[in-house]
Amino acid sequence: MTDTDFFVPAAKLDRFGALFTADSATSERTVYDPRDDQWSRKPAFLGGGAGLVSTVGDFHRFADMLRSGGSSQGGRVLSEASVRTMTTNQLTDVQQRPGTELFIGILLTNQTWTSRTATRVRHVLVRVAWAG
Repeated sequence: MTDTDFFVPAAKLDRFGALFTADSATSERTVYDPRDDQWSRKPAFLGGGAGLVSTVGDFHRFADMLRSGGSSQGGRVLSEASVRTMTTNQLTDVQQRPGTELFIGILLTNQTWTSRTATRVRHVLVRVAWAG
């Protein structure tokens, strides 16, 4: 992942776009974060919990590595056990409600369903996504 970092180097800023938002009153598109703003300089603290900026290609390689159980382009990046842990909901029934989504680096979505033979509602992982 050669294009993933905590900031975009000056030599790559021409490939980076501004972040736009819509004005809540007029729906007019405005620049929320110019491309030469927060992502153009190295932050004081490189926090492992958030703050990466990437390209579609690098994101695809990351997602493909997760889909492949931790392997990418013929090499192991993460153990299969690590990927299983990353993609398994760690919350108890008390900590979650049916139909909720939880962002913990990746997105875990629960769907509530009841089978004909089930005596209680079960929570089933139906989607894994990355909130980046």
